[in-house]
Amino acid sequence: MQFNDLGLGTKATRLVNKDGSFNVNRTGQAISFINLYQWLIRMPWIPFLFLILLMVFLINCIFASVYFFIGSENFSGIVEKAAWQQYLKCLFFGLQTFTTVGYGYIAPQGFVVNFIAALEALTYLMVFAIITGLLYGRFAKPSAQFIYSKNMLVTPFQEGNSLQFRIINKRKA
Repeated sequence: MQFNDLGLGTKATRLVNKDGSFNVNRTGQAISFINLYQWLIRMPWIPFLFLILLMVFLINCIFASVYFFIGSENFSGIVEKAAWQQYLKCLFFGLQTFTTVGYGYIAPQGFVVNFIAALEALTYLMVFAIITGLLYGRFAKPSAQFIYSKNMLVTPFQEGNSLQFRIINKRKA
């Protein structure tokens, strides 16, 4: 009994590329949080860092806008009269809350503003945990480097034929 099918269909193609990535086209996958995580882990460093900074800046702008619309009179330390200066002070208060520096120059006064500041601090703790997890994932991901043999061998195996080739780790580990 002779087998012509090597288990790869009628056309045997390379399943693993030389760089270790799989030579597979996936179609019809739904977007999920796992895919988002993998996309963030695999994207290049400069866009990743830019995306992180942009995310932190946008969150800070949202909280600064909330503080600004509540009113600068709910903060001690904001004495500027111009709206743009008040907004900048709210923006810097948000950054100080994020970094937990808390210079003490600007402080919230009243229940509503203190509640929003606490919500901002909790939000930043979660954002910081997500960023830390992504950074760890980027450093901990395995990176395969394979070397393939230049020749393949089709040889008898059990009751049929077998396709054989060598693959080794390129690193000297």
